[in-house]
Amino acid sequence: MQVDVIFPGWTPFKDLAIAEDITGYVKAHDVILSFPFDKMVTGHWNRYATRQDVETQRDYIHDMERNAATALKSVDFYGIASRVGTQNLPRLFDTYLNEVAQKCADLTLETWKARLGGVEVWTNRHCQQIINALRLD
Repeated sequence: MQVDVIFPGWTPFKDLAIAEDITGYVKAHDVILSFPFDKMVTGHWNRYATRQDVETQRDYIHDMERNAATALKSVDFYGIASRVGTQNLPRLFDTYLNEVAQKCADLTLETWKARLGGVEVWTNRHCQQIINALRLD
């Protein structure tokens, strides 16, 4: 039993299940997979999880990590600065981080929209969390 980490057949709950420790949340998938199990109680969704569900969600998150890194490298901060100006720094950084998150989400949705339910709802928020972890951890 591991509640509120794995969401079988669905994207994780909003903001990577409202996790405070994103790095720990990502690692939790490998910890779960280190135990021998066929079925797992995961919390609030409508069925038990299987090992495949955990592997699928782990793959989704790792794909978002790669896409977040790509977005951080490819979204042009200076291009955004020239477009929105540099006088209002909160606006500049908010615009930049929103565009990075959207780029990450767009890249992720291409692969996952047919594989997990709800990715079109929360992937952008998940990307925001992963981007913050990549920038700060």
